[in-house]
Amino acid sequence: NIHFNLSQPTDMEGEAFLAKRHDINRQIHDLVMTMDGSFSAEHGIGVLKRDDLARYKSGVEIDLMRQLKQTLDPDNLLNPGKVL
Repeated sequence: NIHFNLSQPTDMEGEAFLAKRHDINRQIHDLVMTMDGSFSAEHGIGVLKRDDLARYKSGVEIDLMRQLKQTLDPDNLLNPGKVL
């Protein structure tokens, strides 16, 4: 697994940075997945990586995550609607 943060260069506009940030994140995540790594580790998926979940995890894995969430949080009190 790899942990990284991208910082906006001082001479780059915000929207341009956000567009490049998405592409760079995807390239890094794709590379990590080719090495059987993961784009998420001990902190979980989180809102920023939610869209990547379907790209990098199988339907079976996502279903298992939903089942585990339902088992541990049957009333959906913990971060409702954030990831699953």
